[in-house]
Amino acid sequence: MLQAICVCDVFPSLTTRHRWVFVQHFTEDGKTTNTGRLAHLAMPDSHRAWFRSRTEPPQPKVDWGDPEDVFLLYPREGVDLVDPGELVEHPRPATLVVLDGTWRQTRKMARCIHPLSEARCVALPEGAHARFSLREETLPGGMSTLDAVAWLAGAVEGPAAAEALFGLSRCVYERTMASRGKPVPGGPRLRADGLSYPDADLS
Repeated sequence: MLQAICVCDVFPSLTTRHRWVFVQHFTEDGKTTNTGRLAHLAMPDSHRAWFRSRTEPPQPKVDWGDPEDVFLLYPREGVDLVDPGELVEHPRPATLVVLDGTWRQTRKMARCIHPLSEARCVALPEGAHARFSLREETLPGGMSTLDAVAWLAGAVEGPAAAEALFGLSRCVYERTMASRGKPVPGGPRLRADGLSYPDADLS
């Protein structure tokens, strides 16, 4: 990101009950519109690995833990989705795996990564929808990785986690749109001396 729109000043640091693992397709590396990395950085105890080949495991190595505790945030066709409420009652911390890439890429990742090919898939809570997306969504129900993580975190970690992640998502969206010359109502404007908030609504 441009230094003028850096979001380090608003970054949350969340303590989570569950283990969060982000598996990102290697083509996401360096993309300014990638939000999976932001979700990972907001959860200091989370793990991030890269998917580079269908014949090799993600790197760095992931400790998946007990297969009974692995849940995949991915709507695999023909599979009953686990209600996130079940994870609240899960007797042990679950391993919540988030795939980050295009729909085609994540479909391949879910199929090729052995521990995930048979993992149970968890649904987003009812009413989840895109809130702050930097990319054009091509599928119904599509949303940024950060938004999806915020919805799920709110359901399984608590509303404070959702509030923090949505706040980060909103800030990234508003500052990026300002850098594109398309400021949103109530958001900042990018000027030569930095960001300004003419509407003064920072809540």
